[in-house]
Amino acid sequence: INDDERVKIMSDLEDFLNTHQPSGKASRLTPFRDEIFQLKALGYSAQDILLFLKKYKDIDVSAGTLNTYIRREKERTKNKLERKNTLSGSLNDEPKKKKGRPPQKDNPALQETPAQNTKFKLMNKDELDEYMRNLK
Repeated sequence: INDDERVKIMSDLEDFLNTHQPSGKASRLTPFRDEIFQLKALGYSAQDILLFLKKYKDIDVSAGTLNTYIRREKERTKNKLERKNTLSGSLNDEPKKKKGRPPQKDNPALQETPAQNTKFKLMNKDELDEYMRNLK
């Protein structure tokens, strides 16, 4: 395969990955993904999130189901980012990050937990994606 063919194949693959979602079965929690991760980013526990889902979304799941969903979504986000970096050729150029929770100074969502009745700004999609990248 010459370079032009390789570029075409990678371009087609990147286009497909960006425009198509895997056809696997979606979780019942998927419609509430952003809200779940907003609450996690604000320091709410799994029990708090379960209460929110039951009271406001009429979704009753176990703590294990919620924790499994959160873990899988983090992994999917990580894999999606790695695929994107692999396709752009930048994955090998980046130093590997240490596993575990990032230091508080690097993650604004962990620096401050809002007090009761404190108003807060919901994260937009880009801010949420950045938060998810920092969870690696």
